[in-house]
Amino acid sequence: MIVRLLALVLSLMVLYGCADYRPLYGQNAAGHSVAADLAGVAVEEQSTRVGQIVRNDLLSGLGNNPSARFTLRMTPIEKIIPVSSFSSSLPSRYRYNLVVEYSLINLATGKVVTGGKSFSNVSYDNISQPVSDMAALNNATERAAHEVSQDLRQRIAANLFSTK
Repeated sequence: MIVRLLALVLSLMVLYGCADYRPLYGQNAAGHSVAADLAGVAVEEQSTRVGQIVRNDLLSGLGNNPSARFTLRMTPIEKIIPVSSFSSSLPSRYRYNLVVEYSLINLATGKVVTGGKSFSNVSYDNISQPVSDMAALNNATERAAHEVSQDLRQRIAANLFSTK
């Protein structure tokens, strides 16, 4: 009997700790939605292929609201880093490193709301076959861009959620 009572009290204490829990994409007490704020983020045009992939992913994930309240500026930085090479007959291993420096700017005030860096490291093999090597690098580029765009969307959503 005492064990059951103790278990009940403990479970109620745990549930009480969840009282302030709010889902990120839900509405807050004032009825405001982070999804609506995300739809109000415009993403600047990009001049590189990887920048355009990140931008397209973000536009797909954020929504498209013509009356943007924020703009996202991004600068992608790409590096290809050799990891290992044993001999000329074996594949060489490379790491594609993508770092995106970003800043979210409030269009009404012109001030930076948040900013920072997001990154992804993706490995791929180079087998000394031009078409295969190009396809492997393109695949690594796309995987890294998708990872960075997901991270950026989550960072922006968390920032917009925490400022409410």
